[in-house]
Amino acid sequence: MRCIEPADPSEAWIYVSMGASASEGDAHEFALLSPFEFPRHVETVTMVAHWQAAGRNAHVGSVLALGWPWMEGSGADHLLITPLYAYPPEFGSFLDEGDQISIQWLVPIYANEAAYARRRGMGHLEERFERYDANMLDPRRGSVLGALEIS
Repeated sequence: MRCIEPADPSEAWIYVSMGASASEGDAHEFALLSPFEFPRHVETVTMVAHWQAAGRNAHVGSVLALGWPWMEGSGADHLLITPLYAYPPEFGSFLDEGDQISIQWLVPIYANEAAYARRRGMGHLEERFERYDANMLDPRRGSVLGALEIS
């Protein structure tokens, strides 16, 4: 696990797993971006890396229930695993002893957004994020689905 402090205060803190790619299955690591330092993010990223190691398929498109808000003051208590869209493509993967390792972004989402992604697919939810210009790093951002309940 590594926490990368931004050089510029307007940029995100990056919490990234180290070693999740060593487990069997897809070779990837996980990154959680944050507007400021928050120690619980270490626990969150470590938990997702453990899910991957335990064979729980933490891959692009997966939705994971945290059981707690991703940050204080937020109602987002799920994570959507996506490619690392927040940075140019060359930051989304690296070579490790000849193996291509991708970095997956842990995007905080609300329970209704999680249900929407499970039912309609990650792409449909991402379209909503784009339509509403959702700031995925804002702990107080509202759901792009409003109060809509999805079962």
